[in-house]
Amino acid sequence: MDNCSINHDRTPEIIDFANHHIIYNAPTSPELNPIEMVFSIWKQNVKSIAIEPEEIVLQELCNKMVIAFTCMKEQQILACIDHTVNTVFAKALAKEDLLGEGYTM
Repeated sequence: MDNCSINHDRTPEIIDFANHHIIYNAPTSPELNPIEMVFSIWKQNVKSIAIEPEEIVLQELCNKMVIAFTCMKEQQILACIDHTVNTVFAKALAKEDLLGEGYTM
């Protein structure tokens, strides 16, 4: 499960009641969460929409954010899910390196 703090409130109580156990992702593991990849694409779209300094008002910014979401293609979102399920999860199940060669901490 995503390690977001909101998932630590009542979620364990609900899951325990159903006689299940939670295994949280590492605190910083966006590669295991497709929605984080979708947010990354969305942020790129937001940044690509030019906002003139005089236009920076809340409503205009909100409009640009909505436009950025509507610019996303279904195929982009499906690719995020596919990558997580078929690449990242497959590597994790095979106990392969998820970070790739040359990665140092």
